[in-house]
Amino acid sequence: MLLQKTVTVIQIFQYLCFNWCTHSVYLTLIGRRIHLGNRIHHSSVKMNAPPTFESFLLFDGEKKITIEKDTKVPNAAIFTVNKEDHTLGNMITAQLRKDPQVLFAGYKNPHPLEHKFVLRVQTTADYSPQEAITHAITDLISEFSLLEERFKEAVREKQEGDLI
Repeated sequence: MLLQKTVTVIQIFQYLCFNWCTHSVYLTLIGRRIHLGNRIHHSSVKMNAPPTFESFLLFDGEKKITIEKDTKVPNAAIFTVNKEDHTLGNMITAQLRKDPQVLFAGYKNPHPLEHKFVLRVQTTADYSPQEAITHAITDLISEFSLLEERFKEAVREKQEGDLI
């Protein structure tokens, strides 16, 4: 029996309850409709998951970074970085903490289902938070370029060693 139709969530639930033991069922989101088919493992069932593209694509009018001056603390700013997660937040924060002119650097992820992080930076009076972020990102780019160069060199040495 091959099911190929668009159904409501209630119909899916009824189908799953009735046919759970007899069929392998999968659900994929197509727009706002749910497509029901068969012959895929149960582990791919995702009823409430948002579409995966929402975690990395900016919508129309959405900015990657927004900057807000922190009014509670002198010489501080709050950066909201959209469509990023702990990976980038932790790297930038760690790099900022290495800078002696940065007094405070910390980030948080407001909610696990929101794909953004909020970075708070406070610097000395003669150094702006925007400058600190710019220097931290520049330093990270150079570190990753060096890492890439060393990795390629190690792979080349390994390949040459295998030939001998």
